Amino acid sequence: MTNRICSFSAAFGALAAVTLITGDLSTAHSQIPSSFISLPSTAIPGSYYSTGVLLYEPTTNLLLGTSQGGGLYGSGSLFSVNPFVGASSFNDNFYSFTGGADGGGPSAGVITDVSHNLFGTTTYGGANGSGDVFELKYTATSPTSGYYASAPTDIYNFAANEVVGSELTLSGGHLYGVANTGGSAGPGGPGTVFEIIDPYASTPSPSNGVTLYDFANSTGSSPTGGVAVTSNPNGPGVTLFGGLGIGLGGASGSGGIYSLTVTNPGDPASGSISINDVYDFTGQSNGDGSGPVGAPLMINGSLYGVTNSGGSGGSGAIYEIANPYALTPADTILNSFNEGVNGSAPYGTAIQDGRFLLGTTSQGAFGGIPGNGTVWSYDLVTNQINTLLSFDGANSGAIAYVGLAEIQPGIFAGVNTSGGANGNGVLFILTPEPGSIATMFIGAVTLGGVLVRRRKSK
Repeated sequence: MTNRICSFSAAFGALAAVTLITGDLSTAHSQIPSSFISLPSTAIPGSYYSTGVLLYEPTTNLLLGTSQGGGLYGSGSLFSVNPFVGASSFNDNFYSFTGGADGGGPSAGVITDVSHNLFGTTTYGGANGSGDVFELKYTATSPTSGYYASAPTDIYNFAANEVVGSELTLSGGHLYGVANTGGSAGPGGPGTVFEIIDPYASTPSPSNGVTLYDFANSTGSSPTGGVAVTSNPNGPGVTLFGGLGIGLGGASGSGGIYSLTVTNPGDPASGSISINDVYDFTGQSNGDGSGPVGAPLMINGSLYGVTNSGGSGGSGAIYEIANPYALTPADTILNSFNEGVNGSAPYGTAIQDGRFLLGTTSQGAFGGIPGNGTVWSYDLVTNQINTLLSFDGANSGAIAYVGLAEIQPGIFAGVNTSGGANGNGVLFILTPEPGSIATMFIGAVTLGGVLVRRRKSK
């Protein structure tokens, strides 16, 4: 396999030819005409089931994602597309995993560092059969160009009983993530929080990965969505915040939010590690959320996030936990999803864009019951949830299990898992015009076709 040569492109120049549309995001889904340019089905050998959040790498001008299946060997791939070029730039085999020593079934996307190296995880293969943490190195050849290595470097192999499916977080030179199941309780155990001490290790070492917390030691289980990393307000080190499918308090079974403080991230064993039950959700019967998904967001000292169910109608909710460092913080349900209006069963980590939170749902809105899902925005000022796009189950795909990635200010990308030209899902690009609440598509690459949407301004 050859190296991938990448260079800067005039991204804003490419956008200059696109007419932005002003209008209300809540009605934009019914205002935009669409057309399709399909890729040949042979571009996607095997199954293609993408659940990893997308990443936009501005230096290379690439939008990158992972698929659990497909690729050259049927064990998943890292795919790429230049969002300002479209279908002709779509590469299903940016890297194809073999399912062997390099792992297989990547399910959580990739992240990047300031030097444009990529990091991600696989769910099987590797030295122990349970997947690995990998780095795909980037080498700059000039201020405007460079290339990625032809294959990733294996920097840590998960233990035989761990199943990792969360996004990684890079903070302070260390990687953090969660194993959804496994740990000391064995296969099917309640999961762990882990740290990769040296993300740039040239060879995998068992000592490079540290289990920061094993939920077999608590009543909580099923950590989901990765972690948010903040500085420790009470001393050295960091505090991690994450969600649990079953909360630490364990009383309601509706999930919860935990914090984990690590005083010496460079050598966790030499410091202290303490866990705190930040909040246990109580479910719809109490007007509360249930089942937090994605990592929470820290905004002005408060945690924000979404739950997959609960809320006033059982379709999920948007929550705020003020002062999460307090001993007994309380949550506020800011708004609840309505299945027939703005979707239900949200998944993935919400992102912030100014006064808005944005994300996706896997069901609901205009596809009937259970529906095909939506892209939504939440206004932190007015407390309103608006529908940016309702998936139609065909052209625009259906069932989004991950949130959005920001390409540039006001331009967002996402992926869903079914529909499109080949039934394998759609990679879409949504462009609200900054400052005027507007929406359009500049070209949504399907995993099997490209969706191109244009609309003249009013």
